[in-house]
Amino acid sequence: MMASNFKLLKMNVIKILLHFLFLLLFSCQGNNKKAEITEIVKAWQGKEIVFPADQVFTKHGKDTIDYVIPASNHKIIMYVDSMGCTDCKLQLHKWKTFISELDSLTGGTVPVLFFFHPKDKREISYLLKRDGIDIPVCIDEENKINAVNRFPEHQAFQCFLLDRENNRSDKQNTVRLRKYGCFAIDGNV
Repeated sequence: MMASNFKLLKMNVIKILLHFLFLLLFSCQGNNKKAEITEIVKAWQGKEIVFPADQVFTKHGKDTIDYVIPASNHKIIMYVDSMGCTDCKLQLHKWKTFISELDSLTGGTVPVLFFFHPKDKREISYLLKRDGIDIPVCIDEENKINAVNRFPEHQAFQCFLLDRENNRSDKQNTVRLRKYGCFAIDGNV
C-alpha cells in the first residue's frame, strides 16, 4: 500500500514538472531564445560533471567538515556564482523545503550539492545560516569546478541531475521553477 502511494506521488510530481517544462519552452519569446535553449540542452546531454579532487566542504560556509561526495544513483548539483543579487537568485528557504521533500520521497538517497563561487563569502555564510541550510556546501573561491566544467552562463542551466557516473542524464528535463529557483529532475528519481 505504501509503495503504491509512493509511486503515485512520484508520478504526480513528475507530471507537474513536465507541465512546467512545456510552459517554459513554449512561453519563451522568439525563435532565437528557443534555439539558444535547445542548443544549451543538446550540448549538455550526457556530459560528465567533473569534481575537482581538492574541494573543501563546510557547514554554513564556515566550519570545514570531512565530506566525500557520496556514490549514489542520482545527485543534484547547483553551481552558483554570486554575480548580482545572491539572495534573490538562491531562494535558499525554498531549497530547504525542496531538499526536505526530496529526502522524504527518496529516503535521503539523492544528495543535493551546492558549489558557490562567491564575491562575498560572508554573505553566503550568513544566507546559509539564516535559512537553516545544514547540508555540506562547497565555497569554491578559486572557481575550480567551473574551470573544469565550463557551466553555461545562464543561471537556469547551472543546476543538474546527475547519474551514478556524474553524467547529466540524456532523459533529463531541465525545468526552471520560480518556486525552487533553478531545478533539474528526470523521471528515474
